[in-house]
Amino acid sequence: MLTEKQKKKNGVAVFFKNIHDRCAKLLKRRIGFRRTISLVIDADSVQMATVQKLGFFSRLLDVNKVYIPASIKNEEVGRSFITNKIGEYVKKYGRPFTRYILGAGGQETIFRMLNMPAMSKKELRKAILWEGNKRIPFDLNHACFGYHTSVKVSNDGRKTIAASLIAVSRKEIDRMFELVAPLNIKIDAIYLNQEAIGYLLPNISGFSYKTTYALIDIGKNSTEISYYSGRHLEFSHTSSIGTESLSGGSDGMETYEQFTEKLQLEIQNSLDFYAGQFSRTFTDKIYIYGDFSYSDDLIAKLSDNLGLEFKRFPVDFWRNTRKVNKDLLDNIPPVLSSAALALSDYGLIDFLPPEIKEERASSRFYRFAAPALIVFAAVLIGHWASLKYKNNIEEFKLRKAHNQIEQFRNSKSFRLYNHIKQQIALDKAFLDKLKNNPTFLNLNLKELSRITPEQIKLDMYDLKSTSGKPELSMCGRAISSDPPPEIILAEFVARLENSPFFEKIIINRYSKHYKDNQFILDFQIEMDAVI
Repeated sequence: MLTEKQKKKNGVAVFFKNIHDRCAKLLKRRIGFRRTISLVIDADSVQMATVQKLGFFSRLLDVNKVYIPASIKNEEVGRSFITNKIGEYVKKYGRPFTRYILGAGGQETIFRMLNMPAMSKKELRKAILWEGNKRIPFDLNHACFGYHTSVKVSNDGRKTIAASLIAVSRKEIDRMFELVAPLNIKIDAIYLNQEAIGYLLPNISGFSYKTTYALIDIGKNSTEISYYSGRHLEFSHTSSIGTESLSGGSDGMETYEQFTEKLQLEIQNSLDFYAGQFSRTFTDKIYIYGDFSYSDDLIAKLSDNLGLEFKRFPVDFWRNTRKVNKDLLDNIPPVLSSAALALSDYGLIDFLPPEIKEERASSRFYRFAAPALIVFAAVLIGHWASLKYKNNIEEFKLRKAHNQIEQFRNSKSFRLYNHIKQQIALDKAFLDKLKNNPTFLNLNLKELSRITPEQIKLDMYDLKSTSGKPELSMCGRAISSDPPPEIILAEFVARLENSPFFEKIIINRYSKHYKDNQFILDFQIEMDAVI
């Protein structure tokens, strides 16, 4: 337990950290007079919003949402339709030096919370990459990702790092770039829709940074349920339930009542999972935005059946300000994502591909370096006469060096150098070929590392062959206090059974004991290796 002196010291540190954070946020805010156009491109529609920046002040000028007509069945025609609509919008609201932002969301984006021990920033990035690859269904090397971190101090004074990892697949990013490529506009940033929406939450009446808020966006192919601790995204769940399955009751399609029941079950499961993972003060209101935000019947049914108050995302806080054109207020909830992206000012993770970031960083460097080069050139001209004399001397030395090099090229030593260089290249090619053909053991260990839960610790791994078929034997421990270790072991066995690498999984023995305020379940598993 912390002493009173330590608590007072921590309180002072938190006070000064809050002051530092507020000053840093003020400095990070963009100041200027540029326009910003945000684009959220879904499978069946595109959201667009325009914001005009005037110093630190931003004003929302327009929001719009265009749907692909149901009569368009061809996917290529649908993409052309979206591109043309974006082009019309950009032609109408775009200006020179306009800033363009793309919004990412849906099933191609993943959010995970990772708890890590205290470590340096360089080690932390490597640890997040390693842990994230085990927790995310696609390889982070083929995605654009970023993370926010916060330091937590336990009662015994130990520090841990809570990292919120967000990843967007390159497939999704490439899809969006293909749609805007014919327009010849420069995309300045790619942000996560839910993260941008979180920065609007402090405007809600009665907002508290200590309260958890839940928001739901019901789309055509998926439903996104997001939880925020204050304004910071803490957990996000994407379900495959979407409005595409709705109809008037025709064969193979769902009725409105069936859709509502499935949605209620998905929301309840998400709430139960969140409550089990996090301990927060939860608001009794859940806000709905997107296409169904004006479905009063759906909002009423969800409120009655789940016992919580479902409400359309409030926009009244803009009514008495100059930040939004009053005629747009009723249009904002269905296009809340694009409006939040256009109004975003700082603190969001940018998912632009690294190669584009590097290219633009180089461009900025050369742009700002030009004036410095002009000054430097003026200084050089003043010393030109003296440098000319030195240059003649250096040219003489250079000609002499060239002659020596030519003599060396005709020598036996140079021929031996070329021979050694060719042999090294052949050896390197051979090693690269071996690296691209992993062994049986390598593949099995990699699969085992991928599916092993965090609470499972493997102590022994034995590979043997009986009757020409490889068999594996493992000993390990399931360490957990909540949930019980039996559930952790059962989940591990289920993952082994679902893996194409293993079959005939048998638990030979297990024993449970209690140590250091947690249960430990020792076990031995035997199975056959398929691959």
